[in-house]
Amino acid sequence: DKDTKKKADPISMVTGEELLLLDDATLLGLYPFAFQRQYRTTAVEINSVFGYGWSHSLQHHFLFNDEDNTIIWTDHENLINTLDLPSKNMPISANKLAKAAVWLSEKENEYLFTAACLNGWVMHVNRLSDNHGQVTAFSQNKQKLLVHYDPERQLPVKLENPAGASLLFYYIETEQGDRLSEIRLARHITIAGSEPQCLIRYAYDEQGQLSEVINPVNEVERYEYRSDFVFTKRQLAGGTEFYWEWIGEGKSVRALRQWSNIPNTEINFKWDAASGTSEAIYADGSKEIFVHDKQTARLLKTVSASGTTTTRHYGQDGELIAEIDSAGHVTEFDYDDELNCTLMRFPDGQVVTNRYNRGLLMERTHYSADRLEIRREKWRYDYDGNLITYIDPMKLETNYRWSENGSLSAVIYPDNTSERYTFNALGQLLEYQNTSGEVMYYRYNALGQLIFESTTDPNSTNNIDAVQATRWVWDDIGRLVAVHWPDGTSRKFSYNPYGSVTKEIDEKQRVTHFEYHPNTPFIKRIYYPDNSYTQYEYNNIHCKISDIINHNGDRYHIDYTPTGKIQSERLFDGRRIFWEYDVNDQIIKRTEYGDSGRQETALVTQYERDIHGRLTARTLPDGQKIAYRYNGFGQLLEVDDGQWPLVWQYDKCGRLIQEHQGFSSQYFDYDAVGRLYRMRMPDGNILAYHYHGDNVSQIDLNGQPLSTHRWQQGKEIDRTLGRFGELNWRNQFDSMGRLLHQRITVGDNIIKPIERHYQYNQVGELTQITDTYKGIKNFTHDLNGRLASANHKPYNHKQLPDELSFKGYHEQFIYDGANNLLSSDAPLDALKGDKQSNTASSTQVSANRLKIQGDRHYEYDEYGNVIKELRGKRQHTEHQFKWDCQHRLIEFKKIRHYRDNDFHQAVETVHTYTYDAFGRRISKTDKQTGDKTL
Repeated sequence: DKDTKKKADPISMVTGEELLLLDDATLLGLYPFAFQRQYRTTAVEINSVFGYGWSHSLQHHFLFNDEDNTIIWTDHENLINTLDLPSKNMPISANKLAKAAVWLSEKENEYLFTAACLNGWVMHVNRLSDNHGQVTAFSQNKQKLLVHYDPERQLPVKLENPAGASLLFYYIETEQGDRLSEIRLARHITIAGSEPQCLIRYAYDEQGQLSEVINPVNEVERYEYRSDFVFTKRQLAGGTEFYWEWIGEGKSVRALRQWSNIPNTEINFKWDAASGTSEAIYADGSKEIFVHDKQTARLLKTVSASGTTTTRHYGQDGELIAEIDSAGHVTEFDYDDELNCTLMRFPDGQVVTNRYNRGLLMERTHYSADRLEIRREKWRYDYDGNLITYIDPMKLETNYRWSENGSLSAVIYPDNTSERYTFNALGQLLEYQNTSGEVMYYRYNALGQLIFESTTDPNSTNNIDAVQATRWVWDDIGRLVAVHWPDGTSRKFSYNPYGSVTKEIDEKQRVTHFEYHPNTPFIKRIYYPDNSYTQYEYNNIHCKISDIINHNGDRYHIDYTPTGKIQSERLFDGRRIFWEYDVNDQIIKRTEYGDSGRQETALVTQYERDIHGRLTARTLPDGQKIAYRYNGFGQLLEVDDGQWPLVWQYDKCGRLIQEHQGFSSQYFDYDAVGRLYRMRMPDGNILAYHYHGDNVSQIDLNGQPLSTHRWQQGKEIDRTLGRFGELNWRNQFDSMGRLLHQRITVGDNIIKPIERHYQYNQVGELTQITDTYKGIKNFTHDLNGRLASANHKPYNHKQLPDELSFKGYHEQFIYDGANNLLSSDAPLDALKGDKQSNTASSTQVSANRLKIQGDRHYEYDEYGNVIKELRGKRQHTEHQFKWDCQHRLIEFKKIRHYRDNDFHQAVETVHTYTYDAFGRRISKTDKQTGDKTL
């Protein structure tokens, strides 16, 4: 079942069997129904329409026994559940261990089943005259799906949602019996393009075993078996192959080894049935250990590949009552008679209690670790189990409304604003109205995929193609192949059989290619439109990225711990970072080496944690210790670095209401919906926020209007500043939501407003800004979308000198294959005669460190921080930088050298900087004048 620990393809660590579960088709509906196909080796003696060992979502077997008053139910996962037979005197029975129940229906001879494996569905079963059962329907809330059978073969041929869709099942006859050959999706004939669409096809080998699964674009997954129907090979459509070595025969087999054609993925298994212990041994020699109860198969203990242990204890009904981590910290659980979790007691003393009614959570109370605070939430439901009211810890109510078919129709917030939803009978959202009253419309294709989104109602016109909208195009298996934007541009995608993008063509027809390692879904190389690339390698058992190689050949290497956490990093420039973990696999130490690799200059940071794993102290390489403290609910309360303390306080909903930084404080209030309503600034000024829907409509300063705002579709279209509207902004946006026009007027001066016009290319890159006061700025971009040039041409006016250098400015940006900026900039007179400087030939880059760029020379420390910059003729200007152990700039020195023959004078300007515990700059000091800015 879903709680069983699995490894590899996957293998159950309880039984050693293969447990392969796949979704083959989905029936549209308010609650979509997934048609699943499962293979398990313990079922290889059971025949099905897929062959031996296979089962599917509609495959259930029932035996009603009046003698011992039981029902034996073999579900679609080939698990056997035994339930007491309900009667009028006892209309419901349950198997708590199996998490299953059955009760009498109002219809004669109909029984209703539910179980965890049904994923929320209630299964309707008719008792037949031979005391077997037949599934006739699945229901959830007000949605009911009907199962139709072939009258001769008694095989399901249709799973129908009366709202407008059906899954159709087609069979072929073989020597071994009937076999499912195809599944199609049918829509009502009133819907355009409603011909049944093939979702998946199946082919079989000579044994009648499922051998091929073919999707609508003819991508094939293949299977091979031994003579006893046990898996020997599985080949995915993309080329990955899995192989098995087994011990035993038939349904008793256990996996000894599994491997594939992907490097480093081999896993060996060891089984000790006497102790209930199993081991998974990986290609690098690391292993995981699992201990299960021999009678109940419940997981008792796990030992991870790094040695981290988790121990579990259970009650008599199989409920988890305690979980103990490697450090001995215990989390406890308690349950009601229906096995709903009613209490969770955490290692730090926090307690959460839950109250249920009919299995629905009604109330949750969260007690702080010190028991001084309580946060209580409540829920209310209608007869059908739909949530109708949520009451937050501040006792504010959010209400929910539902339509007759069981779909959500409205959410009403505590301030009486609301969001409105219109769903069709298949559960597809057709209209959404936000709290501002704006409406968005949606439409779908026959497979239920979104194809249309617009602010214009498509029913308001006879020509939906003329409606300005975003449109999506999908292939036959649901992969997005094109997006058509409202401005007429498009972006297109191609895929491999794993559903991974292989090619992307943007709105300017620029192509990015994605290459993958053979037979795998792991990306190998990305080729950008300018033919530069980035390469990736996966040399570890976790199939995680081990190496990133840029176009210059620089390599970033990552090593992992046996459990897949980062153990060490070698950066592009040769620096190394090492990570150490505690017994619970949480970081406790970070060691960074510069490119020199010297131990004496290594930067070591150590971390201390509480029993919840939260950071309580951080000791920096310079010996400074930063302490962290939390409130009883685990929220960060205080950070103290000994210089600039940070303190926070929260309300009952966990929202920030006070923030104290050093000597300054800020206070926050919220409205009924949880939006920021009032804020007191450190200088004592008070800002108040008013809303229309979700958008700010007005801001007050100390009780007086500061600004007003108008919005449309989430974009601010108008802003007025000042009590009497002294300053006004008006914004206009295009169909893509990009700013097109901005008009700023000052008071009554409407003769000379400030206006800006913005232009974009097809991919949305800014190409021009026209400003009535500042002039025109033009921008170009390279093939990869990076800024290539910026050209500023001011408007002519009387004070503008005649020199060309005052007529504008031109910047040119050149990049290497690793995206390092190699730029040149020059006033327009330097470009006279079309002579443009080419910095590419004079620039030197090593491991992403720029050494020379034009007349600028750079020096670095061993951690890659710039420590000196020399620039200008004869290097007349020198910049010096100092950094702390966290690579934060703490001193900047500017030296201007004046040289004339034997004369030399240097003028220095020095600024120092300090930071808080989060690395935010809190002060700047001019060392010459002593002036300090906070």
